[in-house]
Amino acid sequence: MPYSPIPDTVNITEMRVYQLDRGEYADDFTERVDTDTVRELLTHIRARRIPSLRLEGIQEGSFVVEVKYWDKTMCINLGEPGGPDYVYDGILRPTLWMHKVSGGEELFTLLADSYYNKGEG
Repeated sequence: MPYSPIPDTVNITEMRVYQLDRGEYADDFTERVDTDTVRELLTHIRARRIPSLRLEGIQEGSFVVEVKYWDKTMCINLGEPGGPDYVYDGILRPTLWMHKVSGGEELFTLLADSYYNKGEG
């Protein structure tokens, strides 16, 4: 049964939003995103309870929402629909755990619109 890795917005103390290029954080565009909406949409993400054994590949041009939730760093990686999306510990790459996620389509659309339209609506 899937679970929500970020079930509420109250315990998010920090948030950054990045676009990835060649597996590196290429652009921090947090200031161009409606962070209140991002926080709310993070609660819609569902993760598999069983961790993934291997990373199937972070998509080029994907987006990462990095949050401090209950004082732990968590990253949600969202790529084009149909590709693998993940929640994991650590920054940029998983260190201890990683789970495939679903339910991030609306958040991906918001991030892509904010990034490619430079936040101009």
